[in-house]
Amino acid sequence: MEEKTKYSIILRNLHLIGGVAFIAALILGLVMEEMERGPEKFQLMFFHKSLGLAVLGLAAFRLLEWMRSAQPEALDTHTVWEIRAAKAVKAGLYVVMIGLPVSGVLMSWYNGHPAAFFGLFEWTPMVEKSKNMGDFFEEIHETLVPFTFILLGLHIVGALKHHFLDQDQTLLRISPFSKN
Repeated sequence: MEEKTKYSIILRNLHLIGGVAFIAALILGLVMEEMERGPEKFQLMFFHKSLGLAVLGLAAFRLLEWMRSAQPEALDTHTVWEIRAAKAVKAGLYVVMIGLPVSGVLMSWYNGHPAAFFGLFEWTPMVEKSKNMGDFFEEIHETLVPFTFILLGLHIVGALKHHFLDQDQTLLRISPFSKN
């Protein structure tokens, strides 16, 4: 049996598309926090929420594809601690890719607002309005943000370490731009 050396083309594309959507949603969230209430902030919030729902859908699709497709084994050059660290960071990233959008949707719903997806559809609140619950999910949403940046930083530094210092194939195995 031939050894699998890369992730599926679907996972490689989802990694790129999901990563861009995730980072864009994070940046919009940070920019919005500094803005005064008004039409510009509400427009950014609309895109932030839409991107959050996109991230949630892409993360779910990625998990399904990950379960469906065979994954390449760790490279021989990877140490045990690197393999464990990579798995922990990956698990943490899935927690925030799911936790941030879910807490955002629940925050919106408990504050009496729908979760809209780029004007294509609206996910109307499925809960009764509650300021306390809205504040609770806002706190969860905001608490996950610093962890997200730590995890993203570790993920990016690890990928760059493998690519530039170790000069191994780690980064190329997940790149949608490398040959099939």
